[in-house]
Amino acid sequence: MKTIVTLYFYLFFALSASGQTVVCLVRSDTVFAGTTDKSKINSIGKFNFVFAGPLDTIATRELSRIATISAHFNEFHDSSIHTLKKIFNALFSNTHDQDSNFFNKQVLEYGVTRAISKVCFFGYEKGKPVLINISFYLNKRIKHPVVISYGEDLSPFAVFSGPPSVRKGAVGFPRNFGGADEVQSTIRIVSNNDGPIDILIITRKRSAWIRK
Repeated sequence: MKTIVTLYFYLFFALSASGQTVVCLVRSDTVFAGTTDKSKINSIGKFNFVFAGPLDTIATRELSRIATISAHFNEFHDSSIHTLKKIFNALFSNTHDQDSNFFNKQVLEYGVTRAISKVCFFGYEKGKPVLINISFYLNKRIKHPVVISYGEDLSPFAVFSGPPSVRKGAVGFPRNFGGADEVQSTIRIVSNNDGPIDILIITRKRSAWIRK
């Protein structure tokens, strides 16, 4: 029962419960990652990532472990996806095995696909900025009740934020008026946060934090 209750909480609140916001953006040859909470951005060597989803402590620990043994972004990317799919599959399979009625009614009642997690990898490699935004989905299948899939977005813009603080209205692609200012402006709009914003700036030569 504890696993089911925990899963229910994760499904509906894990992507957004904290209300914290992270915006990742590439402008020219620079990566900007702004946040209302620096703990949301994890940095291991040249690899940086933001994770939102169920079992965040376990997922973050595993992604950090993979980063320490990966030489390139492709390796980090592939191993991370493989590991996260295993983690999610075990979680949801266990829930289905404990109570299939709950799983079918509460987890998949509203469609055959539900977004369950997001992760963004960013940094610098081979003289070029890297930003990969990945979303994971729980899919309903006839013979296999738990199927984890994922989709990638290679656009130079990613937002992680929670509905508790989101203003009404759509938030489009930020205006191109300077990376740090774009990040700050987008976070202000998305989170309605007037407090300090920390921004990690990554270039070919170095990385540094600033506060705006």
